[in-house]
Amino acid sequence: MKNISMLIRPITKTFFKQSNSEQPLTKIKFNIAKWFIYDNSLTCVATCDPAKQCIYKIQGQLYLNIFPGFLHQLRPLANFSANIHQAIKIIFTHIWDVWCSGDWNVTEYIIKWFAGMATGRKMYLILYLKSSQGWGKGIITDFIQRYVLGTQLVYKTSDSQTILGSFNGQILGKVLLLLEEMPTEKSQWNSLYCALKDKVTSDTIEIHEKYKTSTQYKNFMFTIVLTNENALRVKNDDR
Repeated sequence: MKNISMLIRPITKTFFKQSNSEQPLTKIKFNIAKWFIYDNSLTCVATCDPAKQCIYKIQGQLYLNIFPGFLHQLRPLANFSANIHQAIKIIFTHIWDVWCSGDWNVTEYIIKWFAGMATGRKMYLILYLKSSQGWGKGIITDFIQRYVLGTQLVYKTSDSQTILGSFNGQILGKVLLLLEEMPTEKSQWNSLYCALKDKVTSDTIEIHEKYKTSTQYKNFMFTIVLTNENALRVKNDDR
């Protein structure tokens, strides 16, 4: 590459220093590299954790938390109005009737699963929803994306490369991963199943952004698979 030294040399900016009217303006040089490395050498380690503050310290090391934050603050149930309770009842009824076919035990589990998601408490299972078209699978997930978590914490895709590809920076900081209509070819089931299982059961997740070194972060991501066909090779004893 031509003029590579031009790219790596310290950046120096020359500017005028203010002075009173009796003295002439003085030129001083400001070396940005020197300022970062020597004059202001405080460094932070990037992390992503919904349970931590924006900046915190552990054993003398400062950490910068890049988690964007939840859309809502946790509040006691009694603080919500009767109208809110009635509206949420409609959502729960849809989950009970459509998602769970009237099974209250399954409904209760899914509600607790959502509660863990809304607080960043990792649960090592995915929700796998398979039905014919037009049954309303996506109504609940759209509601969660818009009004519960917010679009900044949800990543929705039908591209299997989000799981199988080399780069996955788009899911950094996401609380919920929505996989809709993933590939149905049997040749892709095994690969998708193994890659997804690792992201669900592991306490850490490897994030690899383009042109950057891959980094391990805390894994707090929840996953929902929505499909009209067989999208995963699921065993009878899988969770």
